[in-house]
Amino acid sequence: MSEGVELELVKDHYGHKRSVFACDDYVVFSDTTDLSPIVATDIGALRSKRAPWGGWYNTLVFLHAWGSLAKEGKFANFQWVVKVDADSVFFPDRLWAHLHDAAWSKPVYLKGGKMLLGAIEVFSNAAVHAFAKRGARVCTEDIEVSGEDGFINSCMGQLDVHASIDHSLLKSTTNVQDCTDGRFVAFHPFVSIQSFDACFSLAAQNTV
Repeated sequence: MSEGVELELVKDHYGHKRSVFACDDYVVFSDTTDLSPIVATDIGALRSKRAPWGGWYNTLVFLHAWGSLAKEGKFANFQWVVKVDADSVFFPDRLWAHLHDAAWSKPVYLKGGKMLLGAIEVFSNAAVHAFAKRGARVCTEDIEVSGEDGFINSCMGQLDVHASIDHSLLKSTTNVQDCTDGRFVAFHPFVSIQSFDACFSLAAQNTV
């Protein structure tokens, strides 16, 4: 992510202090430490092979990110950890409203339906602890031939981390008008700054 549209989006988010940059803390993972003015964590090459379903075999890349997060250990200071794609229009304040009754001290993660979608992934402190402590030993299958979200979905089950279904977590759409639905925490994908800004603006005006 040291070049291209994702970098443009991340820098735009940083400049507007939105998405993950509106959270209590954040980490940006890349293949370099210098995304000036953003300081990033270098996790090595981000290249992945295209998968038959149209996605990417990108599990290994994200395992490097999770491994870095676990080793650094700063996640232990927070109740929840959120992974968000650069093209996800994400509202941290809405997420917090969804989490007010959730038990962050128990191993739980949120997903919008049967499968976890990588556009936004939400994990309790206890869930990240479980992954940091036992993930590398327990979750070892299909690393080279899976998408990150499918792998994590399976891994959470192997670690006895409970899935909490929240149908208002993510709206999968490219239609800007769908962003008027104030129930949703995130909208995805909006891959240009123009479309992202349009969605963000509409969504901000329609918070429930």
